[in-house]
Amino acid sequence: ETILHRGHGWGALENMRRRAENKPLLPASFTFPQDTLGKEQEPWICLLEGRALPELNDTHFPASWMTDANYIPYLERCIKSDPHNTAAQLHLGVNLYENGRYDEAAALWEKALLAKPLPILHRNLACAAHQEGDLKKAIRQMEQITLDTYIAADAAFLQEYLRLLAEDGQWQKLNDIYQKLPARLKEEERIYLLECEAALHLEN
Repeated sequence: ETILHRGHGWGALENMRRRAENKPLLPASFTFPQDTLGKEQEPWICLLEGRALPELNDTHFPASWMTDANYIPYLERCIKSDPHNTAAQLHLGVNLYENGRYDEAAALWEKALLAKPLPILHRNLACAAHQEGDLKKAIRQMEQITLDTYIAADAAFLQEYLRLLAEDGQWQKLNDIYQKLPARLKEEERIYLLECEAALHLEN
């Protein structure tokens, strides 16, 4: 009798997809109003409406990710109509990877890199290499991203890079990078703790 939560836009998006594909909607007891749709759903609404995904730049990371395999055909259609859309290649790679198609995903990211060397592509390839147990390759990918980009992006990306350096025992390099960071990043707890570990190994 009482609506407990209106959702965060994903339920409304799912109903949009089902309408577009003439499939049954979610049960009526789940009420997902259209006005819950927001920025995170915008790329997927673009695909459902047959429009291209907006392109990305160095520090503009996607507002959201989609791992539902139902969106693979939409992403493939987007790439077919716009073969140079690196945003679509990035997202399709993520979707494929999350659905167990690892080699296809990595190949797609490598291809996208040739057209547009986005930092997020290097980061995803680093994660894939790390999953395969190739730490050196993962670090090489993360090294392709400039320090300025790390500083401008979400702190989680820098933390991932520093964690790889720690895993490889590159304490001096980790410390050197840390010293160049602005105060706000130096104070990020997880980054600060990695620097503490480096300082311990460097006897500092």
